[in-house]
Amino acid sequence: MTSIIKNITLAVIVMCLISSTVRAESPFSSLGHGLLIESANARSSGMGYTSLAILDTLSLDRRNIAAWSGPATARLGLGGNITRTSVEDVYGSDLRDQGGLSGIAIAVPVGESTFLGLAISHITRVSYDWAVTGSADQDWSSTIEKHNGTGGMSQGILGMSFPYGEKFRFGIGARGIFGKSERYWQVEFPDATSWATTYLKSDRYKGFGLSASAHYKVSPQWMFGLAINSPVSVRIQRQNLIERQELSRNVKIIQLDSTTILDDELDVPLEVAVGVGHIMGKHAFAGELAWKGWGSVNEATDPNNTLEDALRLSFGWEWMPGYRAFDPIWRLITYRAGIYNQEHYAQSLSGNQSNRTALTGGLGIPFNRGLSRIDIALELGMMGSQSDDGVAEKFAVITVGFNNSEHWFKGFREGR
Repeated sequence: MTSIIKNITLAVIVMCLISSTVRAESPFSSLGHGLLIESANARSSGMGYTSLAILDTLSLDRRNIAAWSGPATARLGLGGNITRTSVEDVYGSDLRDQGGLSGIAIAVPVGESTFLGLAISHITRVSYDWAVTGSADQDWSSTIEKHNGTGGMSQGILGMSFPYGEKFRFGIGARGIFGKSERYWQVEFPDATSWATTYLKSDRYKGFGLSASAHYKVSPQWMFGLAINSPVSVRIQRQNLIERQELSRNVKIIQLDSTTILDDELDVPLEVAVGVGHIMGKHAFAGELAWKGWGSVNEATDPNNTLEDALRLSFGWEWMPGYRAFDPIWRLITYRAGIYNQEHYAQSLSGNQSNRTALTGGLGIPFNRGLSRIDIALELGMMGSQSDDGVAEKFAVITVGFNNSEHWFKGFREGR
């Protein structure tokens, strides 16, 4: 009973923090409604973001409800990451390190091979920070423009996973969209005694839709996966705040502070992903194609970026030796590798749709008699180019996931 309380308490704490703690700076996150986030868990990150077809009965997939399978034990999975981003443009280069929580999922058995659970993960991430120096009209003073953005959209899926016959497994759930993004713009006149003017645009998101997924085991060697997320009309509550700040005395005066519900809703589009997997002994190979229909949504008037359909093509490999109680730990480690290419859904100012390409790898380390596992993934990639987008980005991401499985209700059934 104590273990149940500890796990539930940990899950509640992390769920309260998850929507606001993840940050990893990227100039491309200033386009559209933020940078797309794909990771389902640390295992998926290590395999190039392939997780639909090759199921894992220990870690919980935060995007694919049908993957919640295996023994009738309660599961808890959470993850976090650290990102190092290197950005280059005509003004030079910059290097940033940031990180935080990336998602959490919890599932409990409610019948034979049936699970009920809740998963929370990110959809987009807004995190950018730069300054531009220039000259005001008629060269009467130099200027410093500061641009900063944080936050993003997250999703929570409350769903159920259940089998149909021996080869099919289905998952269906309610999908809630929520989150907050803040974008700052400040102008300073360092050569004159003046007020720095700051404009804050803060958006809160709320919307509801459906999520469905399926898994089909053709044979012990071949399997297929499918995931569909319905379109969601997201209500936007916007706060506009304009302040003047006298730098010499650090005095702020609010010029405007208003909060309204926008007439134009933001559409999160239809998402479809298909995957295929093949097992060869202890080796697993997976491929996945995901499509997000951003090009056909009813765009809100702000931001003014042109949105396009976004494709992701991923390939992954995993070598899993299996758990044997008396083997040394080095013989129980699972190895993973992958590669992916993802289109960004928002065009840059030059009208280019940039690509995010990366190599991935990872390890899975079991402990607690095989009931728990630590997953570690490394991602190295690049996005954009100076010639097409005006900026080039290189990034390294370390993702860590914790997975735990327990017989929460065993003691009650045995009368202990």
